[in-house]
Amino acid sequence: TPIILKVTIDCEKGSAVFDFSGTGLQVWGNTNAPLAVTKSAILYSLRCLIKEELPLNHGVLVPIKIKVEPGSLLDPDSEAAVVGGNVLTSQRVVDVILKAFGVAAASQGCMNNLTFGDQDFGYYETIGGGAGAGPTWPGQSGVHTHMTNTRITDPEILERRYPVLLRQFSLRQNSGGRGSFPGGEGLIRELEFLAPLNVAILSERRVYAPYGLAGGNPGARGENTFIRADGRKLNLGGKNEIKAKPGDRFCIKTPGGGGYGADCDFEELLRMRQTPAVQRKIKNARVGIAGAGGLGSNVAVALARIGVGELIVADFDFVEPSNLNRQHYFIDQIGLPKVLALQENIRRINPRIRFVAIAQKITPANLDVCFSGIDVMVEAFDDADQKALLISHFLSNFPQIPLVAASGMAGFAPSSTILTRKVAKNLYLCGDGVSEAHPEQGLLASRVGLVASHQANAVLRLLLGEEPE
Repeated sequence: TPIILKVTIDCEKGSAVFDFSGTGLQVWGNTNAPLAVTKSAILYSLRCLIKEELPLNHGVLVPIKIKVEPGSLLDPDSEAAVVGGNVLTSQRVVDVILKAFGVAAASQGCMNNLTFGDQDFGYYETIGGGAGAGPTWPGQSGVHTHMTNTRITDPEILERRYPVLLRQFSLRQNSGGRGSFPGGEGLIRELEFLAPLNVAILSERRVYAPYGLAGGNPGARGENTFIRADGRKLNLGGKNEIKAKPGDRFCIKTPGGGGYGADCDFEELLRMRQTPAVQRKIKNARVGIAGAGGLGSNVAVALARIGVGELIVADFDFVEPSNLNRQHYFIDQIGLPKVLALQENIRRINPRIRFVAIAQKITPANLDVCFSGIDVMVEAFDDADQKALLISHFLSNFPQIPLVAASGMAGFAPSSTILTRKVAKNLYLCGDGVSEAHPEQGLLASRVGLVASHQANAVLRLLLGEEPE
């Protein structure tokens, strides 16, 4: 159903007309949006577009004339079903308004409404996706967009209270549209049902992809795949319901956001600067980084600029103000999980890179799973005990994979004291080996960055078959 919009602005009077004439008729389904929802979407969009704080009330709309044809999708009659208008169609109205002003590519345009239950209980959740990119920013990944604010149930609570197992909940890699600023990644959420249940999905963007803007590419369409216990797969489309049996699974892949601006062929630029043989080895490499602090974040940035194909970064910490003196984060990222903030920063440098963000503490129990299949490992922890534990476990369990560790980078001693040394078979140590942080000698960006560059260069040489020393 088309949503048509023509915006006319009178600069002298400070007024505007939002004319939705030509929008499709109300539909037999439940995606009709009451006029109040349409007005709310306009109000939200205006508050995003205007660089002043606006009150959240009807007075903001006094200079705005809204034209909507009665009986249309955006002003249905009293007998029309409207439950999907608030959670789906409202999102599409916002996308249309922002597109009319040319300020942002399409976001996922959906809330991916999932319900399941039986005669005794009912469960309802909404699932985030990718946000559209804009003229100066990449789209956020794995979030609800625009005027939504729901939170999802913690996995432990979900599995304890309901007869389901959460098999997967992760970012949907490469689902954001490419562009000068890439769209945000969607999500993958897969549930296994442990009892007979009625399951329903109400979603959008399963046919038409979230569009890019100003030459940016569209985000990936969403997918709803129901998997029977015997392995048979069913495409449920955007809106459907089904009876689940024990062992059945439901995999929901939410849409990515559209990209903004023409896609920069980063790989071609790298090939121009490096020989094809070198670039081929780097592009196909997988590097693990344990820790996303001063070392890990700067190593990741260097390897992304070089063009390493895949980075697997693990850290359970959050960005704090004290991190900004040496770690590759920004003030507006304070409070975010480090791996997710770093992922956004990396995508602004090299949107083609495959970045796996693992927001958990690395222990001997999960190290093998988190970093399986890598070519080189980077140890980038701050804590000495964590360093020793990782190095010992990794060398014992992955003796054939090179490990690049670090020690000694505090203070402001001469740069010449920073070295890369081979200290054991497949173990390389970067740093001066002696300087530790204490109240009179802190960790500063200059030397931390220097050690991180040593680590990144050691990784590069190892990938190319050279000794790092």
